[in-house]
Amino acid sequence: MSIHQLNLHGSEKKQKEVDPFLVRRFISGEIALEAALKLDREALDSLRRQAHALYEAGKWQACIDVLTGLSALGDVDAFDPLLMAGAYMELGNSEAAARCTEIGGQMLATLTSVLEKIEQGKSG
Repeated sequence: MSIHQLNLHGSEKKQKEVDPFLVRRFISGEIALEAALKLDREALDSLRRQAHALYEAGKWQACIDVLTGLSALGDVDAFDPLLMAGAYMELGNSEAAARCTEIGGQMLATLTSVLEKIEQGKSG
């Protein structure tokens, strides 16, 4: 993660709360990165809001960095690749934008399929 991403959580105090023991457990594969960094649902949701704010502010690379960090943490929303595609397009990287759009489309198709099955189960 870049310094930019590490600073998104705020104060130095919060950053100092990272426990080296937990980091070692992550490196050895015992726990997820999310647990090692003590990130809860609220922190992940905050990062996603930060990505949207960065996009709206025209800070395309910073938006991509935050979304990439969320992905590394295993927290991917079906719309994240589409937001990333827009940021890549603004940066002039149409190849990356096309790939992100493709991935986002696949994720939304899967989500739609799952929701349809849930609805069929309710009516069946």
